[in-house]
Amino acid sequence: MTQSSEKVREPAVSENSKKYKVRKLAEKNRKDGAWPDSDATIWALRAGAPENGFGDAFLKVGRTVLVDEDKFWEAVKRLQEAKNVSGK
Repeated sequence: MTQSSEKVREPAVSENSKKYKVRKLAEKNRKDGAWPDSDATIWALRAGAPENGFGDAFLKVGRTVLVDEDKFWEAVKRLQEAKNVSGK
């Protein structure tokens, strides 16, 4: 038996992080009273993802787009911190 010289790649995202379809995240946020609570807002954040800091929060699996909740809230926190710094 020969061993492959290829390394086993680690998963790109944590297996423990919660991932939601866009509609399910919007429904969850509406239930929790959190922003963003509409599909359109989440899609708009994805559309601007390369420039707005949300690029890592979205994962495309086939034709399905998933939102990594942990990375989403990390992006929100980074933007809030940047706004606080620039607003002083």
